[in-house]
Amino acid sequence: MLTNTDWIAEGKPWPPEDADEKARLEEHARNRQVYAGLHDAVMPRYAAYLSDQAKDSRKQPIILDWPALATGSYISLLLGEEPEVIAGDRKDLPERSDEQVFIDVSRYGLGIYEVSDSGIQALSPENCYLITTPGNIQRYQAIVFFATWKETTEKAGQKEVHEYVKFTIHSISKIQHVIYEIKDSKLSGPLKLGD
Repeated sequence: MLTNTDWIAEGKPWPPEDADEKARLEEHARNRQVYAGLHDAVMPRYAAYLSDQAKDSRKQPIILDWPALATGSYISLLLGEEPEVIAGDRKDLPERSDEQVFIDVSRYGLGIYEVSDSGIQALSPENCYLITTPGNIQRYQAIVFFATWKETTEKAGQKEVHEYVKFTIHSISKIQHVIYEIKDSKLSGPLKLGD
């Protein structure tokens, strides 16, 4: 469990070395694969067992993709049917972020909204770290969203690839944005937000 944001600093390892958060993110990745119907990747032993069906006529593989179906039914129960717009093609209707959050709740067990100046949007639990209170892990001190990307630069005819991570740290009455470069799996920075 992460109980502070001290891991967001110069020279700290990326991703943070926390067994609980690593296990949580791995579970999210497995749930995403099950939701996408990639059962062979998630359950290779069962897939191998079922694949020898040609040798054993008593085995009949049946894999049902119920997560997506159940999620669709779950959302319909929560939100009801989408309203029908009869007044022509409307491109200015707002997108509903709650549908994506409900899908994430069904898929991951956790759904997150980000409220900012630009509006309310759904963010993936796979791209966040929950900073809990040491005495009460159900109470969050902060939620840290992150996004990584790579940029290629050319210096003296040589191409260099730089990897960056942007953190958006939401704490009580404060939102902070910081960017670090990732060098040898360690954070380097913070960089100025205009760079």
